Amino acid sequence: MVPEMERLARQSWTCVKSLAFKCKFYAYPKFCQGCFMDRVRRPSRRVRKGLKRLCIGIFLSTLLMCCVYIMNKRFYENMRAEFVYNSKGLAQHYQGAHFLPNFKSPCWYEEAPSGDPYKNNLYLNVTDWHYIVDPFKKWHDDWLRRPQPRNRWRLRCLPYFYLIGQSKCGTSDLFKRIQNHPDVAQTLGKAPRYWARYRCDKRRPISLNDYLDLFDGAAETIESAQLASGATNYMIFGDGSTGTLSGSTNWEHCPENRGRDTQDEPRTTVSEVIYKLQPFAKIIVILRNPTDRLYSGYLFYRSLYRIPQQNPKDQFHNKVVTSIESFRKCIKLHTLRTCVYDKHQDMFDVRIRHGFYHVFLADWLKVFPRDQILVVKMEDYHDRMKENLRRVFRFLGLSSLNATAEDTIVSQGISNKRYKKDRTFGEMLNETRWVLDEFYHSHNVALSKLLKDSTISWKSTWH
Repeated sequence: MVPEMERLARQSWTCVKSLAFKCKFYAYPKFCQGCFMDRVRRPSRRVRKGLKRLCIGIFLSTLLMCCVYIMNKRFYENMRAEFVYNSKGLAQHYQGAHFLPNFKSPCWYEEAPSGDPYKNNLYLNVTDWHYIVDPFKKWHDDWLRRPQPRNRWRLRCLPYFYLIGQSKCGTSDLFKRIQNHPDVAQTLGKAPRYWARYRCDKRRPISLNDYLDLFDGAAETIESAQLASGATNYMIFGDGSTGTLSGSTNWEHCPENRGRDTQDEPRTTVSEVIYKLQPFAKIIVILRNPTDRLYSGYLFYRSLYRIPQQNPKDQFHNKVVTSIESFRKCIKLHTLRTCVYDKHQDMFDVRIRHGFYHVFLADWLKVFPRDQILVVKMEDYHDRMKENLRRVFRFLGLSSLNATAEDTIVSQGISNKRYKKDRTFGEMLNETRWVLDEFYHSHNVALSKLLKDSTISWKSTWH
């Protein structure tokens, strides 16, 4: 709201300045004696009286608008300060103050509000993300049918891990197989999209409390297991929102960035916010060759929104060339990080900036230690799935599975793969692949250097 108020205030002030001389001359002729407009015929006294009122009205309305702008700016500054304070408080709880010691997940008990605590949840009332809303509504209806104690305490938990890989990199498949581990509680959906989207919504930002409501079902599962065992509970759950790696496209509307002066790139990223809440959170990143990821995403978004597909390979090539030219123009005027976080570099179905993995990961590595971030290559994950799943389970501290349980998880079908009708289009043009490989090559090398891992690389047709 602040940028809109600022823009309106500036426009009003410009209008006042442009009309000031005219109002001064016509309404107060004694101030313009000897000026070049002195020879112009002045209006009658009645008209001058109306012009005086007009000048006063413009001045007062501009003054009111400036006051509203200042009040809103202070409000957002206070909201940001409160957000940072609460984040630091939660971080202190995590370091041993109030989080329950007999739970592996970051959990605590709080008194539930009287009545229906989910009645005003914005996920139920505002969002249209049906992958989360539909199971949440179903769970909510089941919850309403249960008998509820009058003064009830409920267990609240934050996700133990975050699967933050980019879209079309195999996040859905990996998240599904992680949830099939017996020590992982089932959540209502893979991607709440809280950190990078709904938290930063310009009109109705979703609160942290509404986000935690999504995991109350998983918290109940964890609580039941703990009561049954009577010992330390090792069950966990996670958040698999893909946009978390690259952050919000509307980062200027996020609470930690609101109220600041105009800026070209985010000063505070999603990684810093999560670190304040959970400094010991586990981060899993699954990445794919950015060239293949871009083409897969192009076909996916066009099929998802039912856009007619005519010569998709040629259309994709033309959009790639246009996007690369636009990005290179941006690089000449700004830094690489500024252009990577610039949402205007994205087309609807060709999101070329999402392939700059090293820029996004550099922000995460600034706050999280390297041993808390696991990077998985999608190509290796599919070629050696059992080996990579063991690696993921060890990273999360999950118990080892026997051969039968492992085979059951590995034998499941691939999730969210390319639509059947899109497979008939085949691969992209060789010319397009060459252009993209050349464009991404230096950035893939930068990713390997950042992670100090030569295996995180992809074969290139450009050499």
